Amino acid sequence: MEKKTNTKKHKNMKSKILSIGILIITIIAMIVYSCKKEDESNSPPTIQSITSIPNTSSSNRLPAGDQVTISVTATDPDQDNLSYSWEADGGSFIGETDKSSVTWESPIISSDETFKVSVIVSDGEATSTKDISIYVEGVTLCKLKGYAFYASTTIPVSDVQITVNSKSSTTGEDGYYEINDIPVGNQLLTASKEEYDSLTTNIELNSGTNEFNVEMTSASYTHNLFGYITSKTNGSGISDCKISVLNPDGTESQLFAYTSSSGYYQILTVPQGNRTLRLTEKCYFETQIFMANSNYQFDAEFETELTDPRDGKIYDVVEIGGKAWMAENLNYGQRIDGFFNQEDNQNSEKYCYEDIESNCNTYGGLYQWNEMMQYNTTPGIQGICPEGWHLPTDDEWTSLVDYIGGGDIAGGKLKEKGTTHWDSPNTGATNESGFLALPGGECVDFGNFYFLGTHAYFWSSTEYNNPDAWIWTMNYNSLEAFHVYGDEDSGFSVRCVRDY
Repeated sequence: MEKKTNTKKHKNMKSKILSIGILIITIIAMIVYSCKKEDESNSPPTIQSITSIPNTSSSNRLPAGDQVTISVTATDPDQDNLSYSWEADGGSFIGETDKSSVTWESPIISSDETFKVSVIVSDGEATSTKDISIYVEGVTLCKLKGYAFYASTTIPVSDVQITVNSKSSTTGEDGYYEINDIPVGNQLLTASKEEYDSLTTNIELNSGTNEFNVEMTSASYTHNLFGYITSKTNGSGISDCKISVLNPDGTESQLFAYTSSSGYYQILTVPQGNRTLRLTEKCYFETQIFMANSNYQFDAEFETELTDPRDGKIYDVVEIGGKAWMAENLNYGQRIDGFFNQEDNQNSEKYCYEDIESNCNTYGGLYQWNEMMQYNTTPGIQGICPEGWHLPTDDEWTSLVDYIGGGDIAGGKLKEKGTTHWDSPNTGATNESGFLALPGGECVDFGNFYFLGTHAYFWSSTEYNNPDAWIWTMNYNSLEAFHVYGDEDSGFSVRCVRDY
């Protein structure tokens, strides 16, 4: 019994010793492992090389504004995964910069410079850094300025972004933009604005200041203008009347149309906003319209014809600034030779150039002032004009000339185009007013006729100082309309104005 107990005790003792031994071994192993771990160190990444394509040097520089691809080759002794980041002391990176290869764009500079591009390679614990020098060649820089307009006009478009060679400018309310420090040479220009068509074009830039105007188009902000121009006389359409949209400075834009035989016209892509229309050639009239967010119809009617009830002659009529003027020289009365004075009798009398009746058919009659006035001195009376019409005063002539641009240019707008009746060169003649001034010449000093084909003389019904009265004259080698006075015994042409 005693022997059995001792055996049991012995077994328990051996078990305890074994457990203690295992514990001690475990503790020792942990200590050894810990010490070994403490003895281990992380190795930083190794950078073998950093290169650029194209390669640059002090004698092989990258043009300013160009791009290079920069690549790094690196390994890690501990086989850890590597990450990359890039820095530069100028220029900019294009695209991602967390790769072993990046694209760098040099800044626009006017003199040679060298830039440092650095890469930082990390294994998560340690980093390595390496630099590369990029040699950049300076370029000649210039300035670009201009305006953004609606196409075919000089109506400004604001908030358009103009970009050239990564530099941008946004147009102001007046459409103006300006971009500085752009390399000279052929450059790509882009212009964009929301709900407008984008524009991309190449432009050639020279040193100094360059100017380039951008034309913008938009289906959202331009609309059609259309309508009919008709005759008050008979309701028919007036053909070949020109309708133009004016620029802000009052000049005619390239947005225009001519009326058809029915008087219809249509102008596409007229910008929204307040617009001024000018009608010319068969009438001369300006009006304001407001283009909202839809198409717009503008109709108008004008005097086109006068029938003189006294002899049945029919005269073309043109409206200028709201007044209806004869568009032909008056040809009424009995012809007498230029040697005689026109007299206060029961007959209206006229001269025909060189005493030839056919010249009156072409150029109208020539009248002495008193005969024209029917021996009255009141400005603006009917005089020799048909009923419902009167002789224009000097003020009415002045208003006419001012309305179509002033005396410096009005002659060209009043004169018949070409050299059918006017001698060459008929300077500046457009007849855009529709007035169709003809060079009827003059009769002076009792039977002496001068200046057929070279000069037009038109009486006013306003005396300057007896025996002189105001006249307006145009000639073949000037685009001016001249305000002068002439002897009341002279024979000049006459136009009449509709009473209102």
